[in-house]
Amino acid sequence: MEKQDQFQETTNQSSDTYFRRGIEEASKKAKEYAPKFKKEVEGLLNDTAYGAGFLPSFVSTLAKEVLPSHLRLSVEKGSTAGAKAAQSFVTSLKQSQRSVQSPAQLPEPCVTEQQS
Repeated sequence: MEKQDQFQETTNQSSDTYFRRGIEEASKKAKEYAPKFKKEVEGLLNDTAYGAGFLPSFVSTLAKEVLPSHLRLSVEKGSTAGAKAAQSFVTSLKQSQRSVQSPAQLPEPCVTEQQS
């Protein structure tokens, strides 16, 4: 029985040693790659922000040039209503720091009759 106990103790010590080495190695790698990961995440956020600014401007400009006048008016009214809803939502967020309330009720879509 004594040999079996010695074997078990040696195995446990070896496991602990490998486990500790693994933790140390993982920690070193995490510290090494953290700046690279942070840089990539920042790049991703910048690209996302660029796209978020680009898309509405592109669509708006394209709509102004391509759509018939009665549809352009609807796009403009929708854009104005969207801006007002966003302003209202931001205001409600600022007023209630602890609990975010649901956004202001969105206005009904503007439906205009098609002119012949």
